[in-house]
Amino acid sequence: MRLKAAIFALIVCCNAYSQGSIVFRNTLLFDPRTGEPYDAVATFSNGALVGAGYSASLYLVDGSSESLVGETIFRPSRPGHLSSIQFIISGIRPGEPATFRVKAWETAAGSYETAVQNGFCSGLFPTMSEDDQVTVLLGDPLNPSPVQPATLNGLLPLQLTCVPEPSVFSFAAVGLVLFSSYKNVQRKPQPLVQCG
Repeated sequence: MRLKAAIFALIVCCNAYSQGSIVFRNTLLFDPRTGEPYDAVATFSNGALVGAGYSASLYLVDGSSESLVGETIFRPSRPGHLSSIQFIISGIRPGEPATFRVKAWETAAGSYETAVQNGFCSGLFPTMSEDDQVTVLLGDPLNPSPVQPATLNGLLPLQLTCVPEPSVFSFAAVGLVLFSSYKNVQRKPQPLVQCG
């Protein structure tokens, strides 16, 4: 029985060592070109910072496909900034490259895809590589000293796209146009029919 427990512990331990990790955040990033620290904050088109009620998803990119790694929220106490969380990336060892994409969306939509389809606020973080992807060397979750924790260095600030809701005045204008066109159709003189 003890031998089985030891073998199980060894398998679990070795399995954990074979997984890389990334810290999902948009703060305390380092410019890959200069090494300078920066934040890739998220804003609305009016410049206001994105806060409570918004989420972001981290996707692992593999060629033309992507898979959801996990999600986090924008910090209510520090708008524009994500709540930092570390994710283990299965199948990619520490120190190996992995490519990611980050999407932000209004949490009430339920997901980024639903937000885009239904006109909620949403956006894809741009990157320094201009393909909306960041490639990093993964960190080691169990031994962070030889390999530094991976972050999304190269992510750029995001301006969320929001489709504005129609105002009461726009509904009134559409109603007025429809009503006046209906009245004009009713007033058209009818041609006389001659019997003969």
